[in-house]
Amino acid sequence: MKVFWAIIGLLLIGAVATLLWTDRGLASPKATPTGGPAATTPGPSEPLPEPTPKSPTTESNRDSTPATKPATPPATDAPLESMTEAKPVAAPEPAPTPALAESKPAPETKPAETKPVEIKPTEVTSAEPSTLANKPAEPGADNAVLAAPVAAPLPAAKIEKKDDGSMLIDGRFTVKGSGTIEDPYVLPWELFTSVEEVYKPQQGKKELPGRITMFDAKFVRIAGYVAYPMFVEQPRELLSMLNQWDGCCIGIPPSPYDAIEVKLDRVVTANERLATYGTIEGKLGVKPYLAGDWLVGLYLMENAKLTVKEYNVGS
Repeated sequence: MKVFWAIIGLLLIGAVATLLWTDRGLASPKATPTGGPAATTPGPSEPLPEPTPKSPTTESNRDSTPATKPATPPATDAPLESMTEAKPVAAPEPAPTPALAESKPAPETKPAETKPVEIKPTEVTSAEPSTLANKPAEPGADNAVLAAPVAAPLPAAKIEKKDDGSMLIDGRFTVKGSGTIEDPYVLPWELFTSVEEVYKPQQGKKELPGRITMFDAKFVRIAGYVAYPMFVEQPRELLSMLNQWDGCCIGIPPSPYDAIEVKLDRVVTANERLATYGTIEGKLGVKPYLAGDWLVGLYLMENAKLTVKEYNVGS
C-alpha cells in the first residue's frame, strides 16, 4: 500500500510541475506568438485580436523555448477559422452573376430588332398621296396640290355657211370648195399661220386647233412662192411659202407655220424650174415633226400638181 500511495504522489507532483511549467510558458511574454494574446484559442463569440508585427525576438524564443511549440497550433488554427468564417461573407457576391446579368439584355434586344418591321404601315401611308393625284381634287383639300394640271381641250372650229357656198371658219377665214379632187378647198395663208397662236410645243402647248385639223387628208389648193432644192437639175420636190425666199440670200426664210413641203407627181419642166411663184394642188397632211420640243415641220402635200403661167409670174 505504501508503494501505491508513493506512485500516486509522484504522479501528482509531476502533474503539478507540468502545470506550473506550462503556466510559466504561457504567462511569459517571450513565449507569446506573433498574435500575442491571440495564442489562446478564442471562443466563437469573442472577436479576433488585431495582428501585431513580428519581432526577431519572438522567432528566437520560438526556436529556443519548447513551451511555444504546443502553443503554435492554436495560433495557426485561429487564422484558419477566421478565413473559413470570412468566406461566407464574400460568398453572396458570386462572379457568375454579372455574366448572367449581361446575358439577359441580349435576348431583350431581339424584339427591338423586329420593331422596324412595324414601320410598314407608314410606308403604305406615304404612297397614298400618289393615288390621290388620280382622284378628283376636293375643294379645300390638301391633295389638290398633287394633282397634275390638265390643259383644257381646244374648242372645235366654228363653221358658218354662206350663200355662195363658202365657209366662214371661226368668224375669220373664208374657205371655198368641197375638199374633193375635182373641187379642192381653196385655203388662205392666214389660216395656216393662225396655228401659231395656240400650237407652241416649246411652251407645252401641243394641241392643234380644229380649224386646221379639219383639212387633214383633204384635197386643197393654195398659191404662193416656190423654192426648189439647190444643185438639183430635175427636182420633184419644192417648198410652197407665204414669203419669197431663194434658199440663200434673198427673201425671208420660212417657218413651219408658213411653208408646205410638197412632193410633185412629176419632174418639173425647164420653165417651171425658173418660176418663183405658183399654185399647188393635192392632199394636205397636218403632221407635226418635232425634234425634242422644237417644231421642224408641220404641213405636207403629196402627189401635188404645180401650175405656173410664165417665168416669175404667178397664176
